[in-house]
Amino acid sequence: MNASRAKRNRLRRFAAAALCCALLLAAGGCTSVFDREYVSVSDHVDEYLEPETMSRTTEVRNYAQMRNTVLSMVEAGAESFMFTTKDYTGSAKEDISRACLEVTRETPIGAYAVEYMTHYCTQILTYYRIEVFVTYKHTPEEIAAVRRVSGERELLEAVVEDVVEYRPYAAYSFVGVDADESLIRGAVTESYRSSPVRLTDMPEISCSVYPNDGSVQKIIEIKYDYSAPPEILSLRRAAILSNAGAMLYDCPSDATALDVFEAMRSKCRSIPDGGASVHDAIVLGEAGPEGVAMAFKLLCDLTNVECLVVEGKRDGEPYFWNIVRIGDALYHSDIAECLSSGPESYFMLRDADMWGRYLWDTAEYPPCEGELTYEDLFEDLETEPPAPPEEEPND
Repeated sequence: MNASRAKRNRLRRFAAAALCCALLLAAGGCTSVFDREYVSVSDHVDEYLEPETMSRTTEVRNYAQMRNTVLSMVEAGAESFMFTTKDYTGSAKEDISRACLEVTRETPIGAYAVEYMTHYCTQILTYYRIEVFVTYKHTPEEIAAVRRVSGERELLEAVVEDVVEYRPYAAYSFVGVDADESLIRGAVTESYRSSPVRLTDMPEISCSVYPNDGSVQKIIEIKYDYSAPPEILSLRRAAILSNAGAMLYDCPSDATALDVFEAMRSKCRSIPDGGASVHDAIVLGEAGPEGVAMAFKLLCDLTNVECLVVEGKRDGEPYFWNIVRIGDALYHSDIAECLSSGPESYFMLRDADMWGRYLWDTAEYPPCEGELTYEDLFEDLETEPPAPPEEEPND
């Protein structure tokens, strides 16, 4: 009985094994069950892309397209982005490193905006998926605010407007302009000297140019450091114009340079180590040679008297004075000295009178060769020169 049962169990196990073999042979034909195809899988868990996502992914076929994709994403301020290759010509792994390096170092927006880039290149079957991560040294708002200018003139006009509006920062993109910190500072200084009504504060200026090589297209980043916050400077400008109007209240409608000097003489004192701004002279009432010359220029502008500020040297030291039109000729006028010792010897000087003590760039300023003297002004009017104002007693 037991032997018969054991025999039946063996027959059942044999039949089950035979059935399994038959099923395997029917499914695989003559192919071995161990002949399988393996695919290398990346460690990235998000490797699989749905067809809809794939259709929206940028595909690049060569290095130029890869570089342009990286550049366009940087211009858009993207912190991360992805694209894939298709029938790629070249080595995608090598080219993505080259593209990131070129965009960061050799393009204006990349050199200006990007701190560094990292990238990951993953092979999936016959194509590569490339992910790029960007760390920026400027905010998206600053990148978007980069202004394109068409040439040197437009650039310098924009820079002067920055200072008029007390802007602390600006960036400009341009092509074919040899712009640097010297050019920017020179334009602001020239405008400050020639139009103190508009520019009442001369900021410290620092510039960076991107990229810093010989590229034709560049971005220049400019930082302005003013003597006070914008709201204070706005109040100072209002005070300057108000006090200047009060100074000139009694001047005739056809005021001359001498009228302007007399108006200034009663309200401002010259001190050698005084302040250098118009605010010092017009509002605070005392300034050094630079502040005095700038204030006299502002007052002349308000009365339509032709006047320039001269930056030069006196006795070997940096010094400032003015050139003014009196009658039909131009004359040097050392207004700081006139305020200290009277206008008789320093208000109407020709070039020949200046040599030896004063030095200036004669190519930058017009010649002063008038024939009149200070006394001639009063001989024509048959009047005496005005006496200097009496000093107020000190309390």
